[in-house]
Amino acid sequence: MAPRQRFLLIAVVALAAIAISAQVALSSPWLGLELSPHDGPEGLRVDRVHPDSPNAGVIRVGSIIVGLQAADGRQIPLHGNLVMEEPDLLSHTDLNLFMKRQTELDQALHSGGARFVLASGDQVPAVAIDTPWHQLSGGFSIHTFYGLIALMVAVGIWAFRPKSAATRLYALSGVATMVNTLTLAIYGDREFVLSGDVFAVVSAVNHLATLMVNASLVSLFWVYPRPLARFPVPALMICIALIMWVLSELQVGESAQVTVYLPIVVGYVLGLCFAGAQWVASKGRPLERAALKWCVLAIFLGSVLLMGLVIIPPAFGHPPLVPLLVGFGAYLILYLGIAAGLVRYRLFDIERWWFKTWLWFAGGLMVLVLDAILIMGVGLTSTYALTLSLAIAGWLYFPLRQWLWDRFGQRSSISLNEALRELVDKLFSASTEAEVRRAWPDLLRMTFQPLSLEMPDAPDKKAAVAVSADGVLMELPALPGDTRRASLEFASNGARLFTKEDMRVANLLYDLTGKALQALQARDAGAKKERSRIMRDLHDDLGARLLSLVYATDTGTVREVARSALRDLHGLVDTTAGTPASLLEVANGCEGEIRQRLTDSGIELDWQADPMRLSDQELSARAAANIARILREAISNIIKHANADRVEVTWSRDSDHLLVRVSDNGKGETLDGQGDGHGLRTMQVRAEDLGGRVDCWVLAEGGFAVELTLPAA
Repeated sequence: MAPRQRFLLIAVVALAAIAISAQVALSSPWLGLELSPHDGPEGLRVDRVHPDSPNAGVIRVGSIIVGLQAADGRQIPLHGNLVMEEPDLLSHTDLNLFMKRQTELDQALHSGGARFVLASGDQVPAVAIDTPWHQLSGGFSIHTFYGLIALMVAVGIWAFRPKSAATRLYALSGVATMVNTLTLAIYGDREFVLSGDVFAVVSAVNHLATLMVNASLVSLFWVYPRPLARFPVPALMICIALIMWVLSELQVGESAQVTVYLPIVVGYVLGLCFAGAQWVASKGRPLERAALKWCVLAIFLGSVLLMGLVIIPPAFGHPPLVPLLVGFGAYLILYLGIAAGLVRYRLFDIERWWFKTWLWFAGGLMVLVLDAILIMGVGLTSTYALTLSLAIAGWLYFPLRQWLWDRFGQRSSISLNEALRELVDKLFSASTEAEVRRAWPDLLRMTFQPLSLEMPDAPDKKAAVAVSADGVLMELPALPGDTRRASLEFASNGARLFTKEDMRVANLLYDLTGKALQALQARDAGAKKERSRIMRDLHDDLGARLLSLVYATDTGTVREVARSALRDLHGLVDTTAGTPASLLEVANGCEGEIRQRLTDSGIELDWQADPMRLSDQELSARAAANIARILREAISNIIKHANADRVEVTWSRDSDHLLVRVSDNGKGETLDGQGDGHGLRTMQVRAEDLGGRVDCWVLAEGGFAVELTLPAA
């Protein structure tokens, strides 16, 4: 069956069960009276007469009814326990008498001719009719609504994951809750009388459903988020529930307190133990721990209220603290909480308010517990007990709670102050955009401490920080001018999920880093503009003077120095302008200059360069200038010191490197002869600026060689 078909089938069955329950509830006799136990030894007080009551005008509010006389003359005494909402709190002896009296009253009222016996000794007619429909609009409808919500939520989860052990157990708890509320609606909201036979059957079904709710929810924590072991705890818990139900029906023990209520309390404690074991087992698995947090919060917050207000007091011989209708309203938190948990953004937010919610709940519970202890244990009046409990909670508990929050509640918070301090330090110390971009991943690691951080290329530009629906992954868009986005997985070294607070901080860091890049770009643009202005002035003023010197002087040496200075000036201007050039253009320019200089010095040049291998490589203006200057320095040293008559320059490329070799057939001495090696150091610095190196050695056949090696890129 498809999920919708499963869900629809369960809904139809539920509606049929509601209709049957309503029919059973309507079959009980209705007097139109609100009755309560009399303060005296026996009897019932009339608190209200309904306007539509068949006994209106016959019996007055405040009358004490001590018995009902049947038409055959039998008199049935009326005790206060006849109007108990939950009669299974009685001992088995009293419960059997209660059921017998309910049957007798039902028969007497349905037969007609019955009369109320008042404490004054008077008798008035007791007229009963079938329960009208409008009487189902109160407690019956509310109980039914509770059960229907629980059923639809639990079965709705199971319908889409029917093979999961966790969803099966949760669906079983929903079905049992629906049965529990329907049976409670029948006998818990009766006006006065319900046939003892019907009462016994409905009460037995209620006990079974209550035990099954407890068994299924306790077992849920054995299998969710992951099975704790292979031992079949769910089957064992269900079997124990069935055994306790059988013992209850056989009336083993003094009352249902032993076979129903006490096992529920024990099961609740066992469920807490299972949840604790799941917490330990989920260490290092933030998704499982987040799911566990949600389930613990939803299930135990709802069940704690029901247990504390309705179940635990009867287990120790005391009446419930609130009516069952109120108790089941608190229990509904369980199912509504799980429904909200299915909306993934609530799971995504759980890290932020998980601890706060439990502290809030514990604070309220602390006041209630202290109040109950002071009233029942010390014997104070309710006014003094409430005042004293608030004082104890305010002066002792709440300061302790605040200390716990300060100590443990912020352990997973991100280090925003440290991140901002690191960011400011990087921004003020960075001299280039590259430094800021290199610091960006380190800043994210320090701030969020992700389990993993990747920087993949981002073909689709994302405009904002985003966190996945389950909180596992947070992605930040690429920085301006970059193509790599940041992808972070699991915050705090895998201990927690990403939250909305993480998104806020990530957006702040991203914006500040983007502003820093813009500032550096603006600074670089201003510096570039100023350099261009200076270079234009040098080219126009100093260049014109050097050119005039070339043509005005009659001395060849001066003319050559002027030409060299003019070439250096042109190279400096080109470098500053930032105009890229192809490797072939650079090689041709170097060849023209070198050939002219060697020809003027009477030295032969052997130039070896394949134009086809050099034409497809583009160089930056700075790389082109540095290559030209390195070759110029090498040629200058040959002219000055080598005493050579032949120079060979070879250009070659492979997949990884560009190599330029300059060799001569001279004396084979150092580049600077007997000098201090300044020329070699200058060439080495220029090569390292491009990520390369310069090597030099004496040739075996005589002469010297200098080789420039640069990365192909």
